[in-house]
Amino acid sequence: MNWKNGLFRTWVLISVLWLILVAFRAYNEFSAPHSFSGNFQYVIQLKDAFEKQPDPLKSFYDIASAPGKGNYPDEFAPLEDQDVAEWSKDKRIL
Repeated sequence: MNWKNGLFRTWVLISVLWLILVAFRAYNEFSAPHSFSGNFQYVIQLKDAFEKQPDPLKSFYDIASAPGKGNYPDEFAPLEDQDVAEWSKDKRIL
């Protein structure tokens, strides 16, 4: 019995089985839906919630809190497909 060929074949078999396992787990991980797959929009938190019309001359961060620095936890609202389609049609947004 040739030990060198036997160990090489065992190593090849283990390597192929390992690659199959990694490919299977990667496929399951990337094909599963995740909580942030899809279209979401960050919900802006205004600093002064009682102000009906913010001053347009102020900068964005003078009016709204930066993400992660607001008074409440960050929130993301799901967008409907029709909203995304309408935005895609509007060339001013791009």
